[in-house]
Amino acid sequence: MSYVVSIRRPDSAQITAEEFRLLVTQDDSFHPLGLEDGKSCVFEWLPPVGKNPVVFSFADGEVSVTTPSHAALKKMQALARSLNARVIGEEGEDLTEVAVPDRELPFAAIAWGCALAILLFGAGIWWFAAH
Repeated sequence: MSYVVSIRRPDSAQITAEEFRLLVTQDDSFHPLGLEDGKSCVFEWLPPVGKNPVVFSFADGEVSVTTPSHAALKKMQALARSLNARVIGEEGEDLTEVAVPDRELPFAAIAWGCALAILLFGAGIWWFAAH
């Protein structure tokens, strides 16, 4: 399931393609994907070592990322500050000032945590039933 997070201004002064293009071309971690028509553009962001590239799409006055990682969300917050804009989640929540953890939890850690919780819950039920 995907979740779209956007950088946009809350007032009527939309972000322009030129503003966004100028900002990301000054950052060596961004690379154009060649999909520009003057009103929209797409850039790939290469996060710190060991993380997958992230696509930042600009159209209709906002920058969007689909299902951003923690690192991508932090990058969006930094871009929003530079653009005097806000980071807004798909459901309208403001993520501009949200504290984002530095480290992503790997899927295996989450799976093991869930398995351990189920095991302990089952052991508790068994103990109460036996006593």
